[in-house]
Amino acid sequence: MLGRLFKKKGLSRSLYLGVKNLSNYSKIWTILDAFFQQNPDDAAGKVEKREIEEAEYALGLKFSEDYKRFLLSYGGALIGSDLVYGLRKQ
Repeated sequence: MLGRLFKKKGLSRSLYLGVKNLSNYSKIWTILDAFFQQNPDDAAGKVEKREIEEAEYALGLKFSEDYKRFLLSYGGALIGSDLVYGLRKQ
């Protein structure tokens, strides 16, 4: 899925292939960082840990560790026409 999104957004072929052939899960954060360096306006902005805790409490649930990491790093995002919901308005 991410490979399709990055290709649609026009990311370099090497980064697209890095996602398409992703064998090491930890590489995804490097790829996301590279994507948002090329497309800074597509990230909504970092979220503080306190905001995540408040949102979890208000919603009565716990976010996954991956989603928390995403929120801490990017806040939310738009990749091509696909929205990744976060705690920030784009």
